Amino acid sequence: MKNLKKIKLTIVLIVSLFLSNKIVAQQLIKASEVTPAYLKIFCATNGITVSEMKDNFIKINNGIDMYLDIDEKNEYIIFNNNYSLSDKATPAKALELVNKINSEVVFISARYHQKENTIEYRYYFWIKDGFSDQSLISALDIYKDAFSFSLDKDTEKLIK
Repeated sequence: MKNLKKIKLTIVLIVSLFLSNKIVAQQLIKASEVTPAYLKIFCATNGITVSEMKDNFIKINNGIDMYLDIDEKNEYIIFNNNYSLSDKATPAKALELVNKINSEVVFISARYHQKENTIEYRYYFWIKDGFSDQSLISALDIYKDAFSFSLDKDTEKLIK
């Protein structure tokens, strides 16, 4: 009798665990489904402001302004933004700042564009084999945090 109760309890626990995993499982989004329209809806449902939408990108504000560019092969989404540098930013100082950011801040990369006197931040979010909505939200949040951390590296206040 005790063994029968233990078996029933074990079966109930296994079924409960199985059902709970099914309920919280996230849907895998295929790369072929990713369009600017999809990203706009995704952002709107997650409280992220979309200020612009074109054929291959959207501009959002998730605490910071950034662009989400979809590559033409639908392999990744590039998170990026550009920031102007102050007049006191010489090419040598700008390159020094970019090198410092790239060596001390993980997740994002920075590039100096001398002609425009800007620093571009960039991250590649791979979608080729699918992703979940939660992973995209997490990546956006991490990008924002990494960007904020990179501003702490700008001790000379070169970034406007």
